[in-house]
Amino acid sequence: MSQDTGLVANTTYYYQLTARDVSLNESGGSTEASSMTVDNTAPAAPTGLVVADVASDQGTGLTLNWAAHGESDRKDYGVYRATFTGALGTKPLLTRVVASPGTTHQDAGLTAASTYYYQLTARDVSLNESGGSAEALAMTVDNTAPAAPTGLGVADVASDQG
Repeated sequence: MSQDTGLVANTTYYYQLTARDVSLNESGGSTEASSMTVDNTAPAAPTGLVVADVASDQGTGLTLNWAAHGESDRKDYGVYRATFTGALGTKPLLTRVVASPGTTHQDAGLTAASTYYYQLTARDVSLNESGGSAEALAMTVDNTAPAAPTGLGVADVASDQG
């Protein structure tokens, strides 16, 4: 038995054997056999996740930014969201898949004045998924002032001595 090492993942390789005797006479080739290498190693977890409120959106959105993943075969990132800390270990809600090389996502349609917890994973082209990034959180903030009132009227009150 022999092992062929240093191969490229997700590539088909073809093999054929010959036999040689002590006089170095070589036989014809065996039947060709092939096998595809399989990448079964998950990428490292993403890093640098930062979550911030979206300005002027009435508290319904958060923006996520993270560091680009350094692996050459990355496919995408999974964005997981929860409404309480510690829930992300079970990856409760995949809210978005962000195609690589993207490193940002705006999560919209959220509830104002609420805290959301996020975690990222990375997947490679073989769909191996990393563990989760460090948890990051932010609170949605309603930072948009209401419209100015209209229809204001002023009148003197009669018989009140001014």
